[in-house]
Amino acid sequence: MADTLNPSDAIAKTEDTMNTLGNTAADAAKSTTEKGMAYGRDAMNTVRENTERMSQRSKEIGERTMSAYAQAGKQTSDMLGEVNKAMTDAYGRSLANYEDLSKQAMSVRTMEDVLALQNAAVEKMQDNMAAMTGVYSLFVSRLTAVMQPVAKQAADETRTFAA
Repeated sequence: MADTLNPSDAIAKTEDTMNTLGNTAADAAKSTTEKGMAYGRDAMNTVRENTERMSQRSKEIGERTMSAYAQAGKQTSDMLGEVNKAMTDAYGRSLANYEDLSKQAMSVRTMEDVLALQNAAVEKMQDNMAAMTGVYSLFVSRLTAVMQPVAKQAADETRTFAA
């Protein structure tokens, strides 16, 4: 006669099988959850490390950039003093030129004197334009010299941060 299971044995075997399957499923879920949490922790640690590294690099770049700007500020101050002196000198020469022209204008008596005054005025105007061109040239050359290190610093830091 074949083995027959009575209903209570069948229920017991079914419960055992369900418990075994349940434990296996629970173990698999637990293992998967632990692996997922481990991956999450690793990802968070990587993000934290990268953020700390980028923050440190940003701080270093900021310090170097501020130093470059401070140096540029001092150089700009020196440059403006030099340009101001050149401007004052040019203004003084211009006043002297116009004083001479004023004196010459007061002594005009003939058409020849008028032509001489016109020629002198053109010469003085050319002198004044040359002086102002010199001041402008001085300003541009000094400003360029001041800004080149700042521009180089910015370009270097952009390359450094991108690396």
